[in-house]
This record gives sequence, structure tokens and C-alpha cells, in this order.
Amino acid sequence: MLAILAMLAMGTGPLPADPATELVRTRLFLTTSAPALDLTVEGASLANAVFTLRAGPETVREVIDHDTIHIIRNPERAPLDLQIDTILAGVRPGTTIGWRLAKPGSRADHSLSLGLNFIVHEPSG
Repeated sequence: MLAILAMLAMGTGPLPADPATELVRTRLFLTTSAPALDLTVEGASLANAVFTLRAGPETVREVIDHDTIHIIRNPERAPLDLQIDTILAGVRPGTTIGWRLAKPGSRADHSLSLGLNFIVHEPSG
């Protein structure tokens, strides 16, 4: 108890910098019947992803490998609807984020690229 009171009397001093800067939340919806797909983010780092299989076979799995999400185990080519909630790191104001969707092992000219331009405002205060 005495130690806690001594810590409170010392004050907190300057607060550390906010570690949650340059982060952006995104929500992606993917509908496909491909047996496997790779979804890669370009222009940012994939910090985290949470997956919700809205429709499709329970065998489908999602694997995060650095900045690529591998969607696997749909050998029957069943239609699936997937919601992907992500946190992207390293997103500075005016950053253009790209998403590349490709079949695993396919050449770059057989992929689909989608670009998103985030308007990130500096915090005021």
C-alpha cells in the first residue's frame, strides 16, 4: 500500500508516444468459388486479420503469411462468401493501399489489383 502511495506522489511524468499511430481498420468482402486464393496488401503491413465465413464450406481456411492472406481448402469449388476485418500498419496520410488477388503460384499478369486511397487525417489537439 505504501509503495502505491509513493508511486502516486511521484507523478506520471510525460506520457509515452501513442503506439497506435498509422493504423487503419478495413473490412473486405470476398465472394469466390476458387479452390484457393492469395490476397496480398501492398503499401502497408498486415498487422492483423479476423475472418468470418458468411457462406460456404466449413473446410475453408485462412492463413496469414506476412502481408498475404492465403484462402485455402475449397477443393469442390463451392461458392463462398468471406468477410475479412483487417488492421493495416504503416499507413501514412495520403497513402495508396493496393490489394492483389491471385491464384496461388500464378504469374503477376494473371492477378487482379485493386487500389484504395485512404484519406488519413492527423489527430488534432
